Amino acid sequence: MRFVGLMLLILLTMVPVAMAQYPQVTVRQIQEVPLDSLLLLDTLQCNPPRWTLQVSPHYRDTVTLTGVCVVPARVLDYTASGFNLLLADMGSLDQWGGILVRPNTTDTAPIIQWGILNVHAGDIIRFVGYVDEFPAPSCASTTQIVPILTIPLQIIGTAPVPPHKPVQIAEFSLGEFPVGQVRYSTGERYEFMRVLIRDAFVISRESGNCVLGLADSFGNVMYTYRARPSLQCPPYPIGARIDSVRGFILSTSGTEQQRVYRIAITDTNDVVVTDVEELERTETTLSYQLKSNYPNPFNPATTISFSIPMRSFVTLTVFDLLGREVSTLLSEELPSGSYTQQWNADGLTTGVYFYQLRAGSFVQTNKLVLLR
Repeated sequence: MRFVGLMLLILLTMVPVAMAQYPQVTVRQIQEVPLDSLLLLDTLQCNPPRWTLQVSPHYRDTVTLTGVCVVPARVLDYTASGFNLLLADMGSLDQWGGILVRPNTTDTAPIIQWGILNVHAGDIIRFVGYVDEFPAPSCASTTQIVPILTIPLQIIGTAPVPPHKPVQIAEFSLGEFPVGQVRYSTGERYEFMRVLIRDAFVISRESGNCVLGLADSFGNVMYTYRARPSLQCPPYPIGARIDSVRGFILSTSGTEQQRVYRIAITDTNDVVVTDVEELERTETTLSYQLKSNYPNPFNPATTISFSIPMRSFVTLTVFDLLGREVSTLLSEELPSGSYTQQWNADGLTTGVYFYQLRAGSFVQTNKLVLLR
């Protein structure tokens, strides 16, 4: 690490005259914003409400940037015809360490002349560009740097490509507004960083195009994004257990309601699925279901049955007519399957009660009647 820091210091002092007039910055200096600027504003004029996604402190500044290429050109072809790069900070691998280099032109000739096709993963490059937000600063823009194509980029060395950083879906999932899992946008610090997510389940899919809805066992939800529109994925069954997903983080509006962050995958090997054969046999017979209790009316005990199609954190709770919690019958992680739970209402008065099942993002409430 000391050697890398020394090498960076030496490289930063070797700046051509054309670049010297612009301040030298790091990826982290462009990306990092204070925590309090990532507060979710209830009054934000977005529908639905989203994180403010504070713009970069260097917004619209022209700067000289040095970084290591982690994804070369012609891979991320969802934007700018694939003529873009993904860079990592030379020193910060934990957070605020990724940025997109995106030329602001549809003419590929000056982009090629600038030198973009000469850059490979692991190359350390230096170039001049201005910091921008795309789309224009809004409820869900992403920070990027637009290169000045008249000043050719420099390849000044090589470095190891940073590994994917392990993260949790909960760091990116807002949940149902206004009851979010987090008050601040903990996901913004990973924008355009390569991350690794483990132990999730497929809750939705778009046939063949690698757009998956993922959930952890606590109901936090995140969606994948195709960094390459041509990418085709197998028809992963609903409920399939995901061993790992690799990609980089995008903040984008999309159609996922409040859940603004997505993990962009570039290859079918980025998604590793387990237990597919078993799920293909069971997914047609199991679904989220809370059945009517039996008997009903009852005195003093009744049986509640439910089923879940995938491993989930399950709570089964009984409430009275005023919404007060009477009893928690279950609160634990369960594998997919069908279950029964008995409730004994000894000590309670005659009346109407409600029992509610929560399993991941699934919620259902039924009525039961205690008759003495």
